Amino acid sequence: MNQYPPQQPGQPWPPQQPAQYQPPVQYQPYQQPYYPQPGPLPPNWLEIERTRAAAAKSYTNKAMFTLLLYIFLWVPGLIANLLYLREAYQTRKLTGTSPDGWGCLWTLLIVALSPTLLLCLWLLLTALGAGAAGH
Repeated sequence: MNQYPPQQPGQPWPPQQPAQYQPPVQYQPYQQPYYPQPGPLPPNWLEIERTRAAAAKSYTNKAMFTLLLYIFLWVPGLIANLLYLREAYQTRKLTGTSPDGWGCLWTLLIVALSPTLLLCLWLLLTALGAGAAGH
């Protein structure tokens, strides 16, 4: 009735099954993944890096700074706007596309100069009208 054979004293209960033999597992040695080595740099690599850096350049923050200058000091704002526009134009020549903030700088220049140009035009027309009436 007992399904287990009699045990010797001091042996664990339930009786242990004898370990089955398994052949040793042959593991493959670790293989480093293949990453191709980059080739030599092209001779104009520095120019390529400059172009890439210029393409990522943004003039939006500089346009906001120029706006603040226009609000508080008109002449320094105009000077800063012209300098930033020249720098943005050089970036545009280098990359072939307009950098970010290019339109902001032009809009600020037009909005800042339009009252001055309109005042000069009004003074010119007033002077011409007064000169023609006095003749």
